[in-house]
Amino acid sequence: MAHRSLSSQEKQTSSQSSAEVAERLEYLSADQLRNLTTDRLVTLYFQFPERVEARIAVGREHFTRFFESRIISELSGRIPVDAREQAAIDSCLSSHRSELANMAAVLDLPLSGSAPFTASSDILAPDPTRHYTSDELIALLHLYTPCRDLAERERLVEYVDYSLNLLATSSDPQTLANLAAELAELDRRTIVRCPRWLRTYLTDAISRWFTSPAVPDTDMVLPLLTASLLNLTVTPPHHRPISPLSLERRAQRIINRCYRTALSVLSTPFTSSQIPSLITSLYIATTCSSYVTRFSVRRLASAWNVLTTYFLTSLNLTNHSSSVLSLNFICEAQLAFKSPFYTTKLISLLMVADELNEFVSVPQALYHHLFIHLTACVTERDFIAVVYLRSITVPDFHIIASAV
Repeated sequence: MAHRSLSSQEKQTSSQSSAEVAERLEYLSADQLRNLTTDRLVTLYFQFPERVEARIAVGREHFTRFFESRIISELSGRIPVDAREQAAIDSCLSSHRSELANMAAVLDLPLSGSAPFTASSDILAPDPTRHYTSDELIALLHLYTPCRDLAERERLVEYVDYSLNLLATSSDPQTLANLAAELAELDRRTIVRCPRWLRTYLTDAISRWFTSPAVPDTDMVLPLLTASLLNLTVTPPHHRPISPLSLERRAQRIINRCYRTALSVLSTPFTSSQIPSLITSLYIATTCSSYVTRFSVRRLASAWNVLTTYFLTSLNLTNHSSSVLSLNFICEAQLAFKSPFYTTKLISLLMVADELNEFVSVPQALYHHLFIHLTACVTERDFIAVVYLRSITVPDFHIIASAV
């Protein structure tokens, strides 16, 4: 079947900026595909060799068919007007099944669950028209990185694309350094291929942070450790080169400072305005515990108890007599409480508890109430809360099961 080739301008990627490349690789959404004719969809599907060439040229993962799956999903719902159109659709379906089977065999992933993405009803379905924040993208990368089947890997590749597009259009790499580090780690582990400029982006973010910090040092722990693992050298302006070992040591100093800060809640009074930064310190100290000198899991568990109790008391949840709280009550408490709490901080407390539970027991009542609070966030369609609940085995709390 004949199909249009990419224009010569589209193939001249070497002279294009990262922003232009990201824009050129923007794929049509399901709604946009719905407005195309069947013939146009068939033509668009069989242009996948050119799309593969374009992705290779810009250093992106090319062993993927996520866009073709979206086209097939639309074609599958079409009613052909004649035998010619039916044959064209059947040709696309047959080709796509063969492509998916080939990918599954090469990647050694099961095909189960790898049907084309159909759905708009799934809040986590990739949407090219949606503006994702860096926190949302990081959460999605964590959710799909295990790649338990081909469908999960396809979604991971598409969210990597969205992340690269966000980085390419960013004017301040420091604020997106954590997202860049997550992508660089995927590339380092050969899970999803990323372009070479990503490493330059990461070193540029660290260089700017050394010269003129625009984000807290806690936001640079992962970028520093990732740059060290990639054996990257950072050279800030008017500064001697910083070796990978020095980057790791700098991260270790920050992690140990976070550990001391987290333990300070056991002996020093604190206010509600300090809670977000204290939770961040607790999370970093726990997840990077191998870098902590004289680490005490019991003392950190005590700090978790103090912070979680204060958090829930501020929402007036711990004083409620019922073991199953009204979601309306929780939502009202959230609106009434004006301190800067975010879903990411709540999830950080839950993740810390999961880490600590491997060594010591944390109070299940507090853990239960944290999940109730998170469920209230889900009812408000909080995207990050939905992603987190999809990534874990939800505890046997019937309030959660009935709400999600």
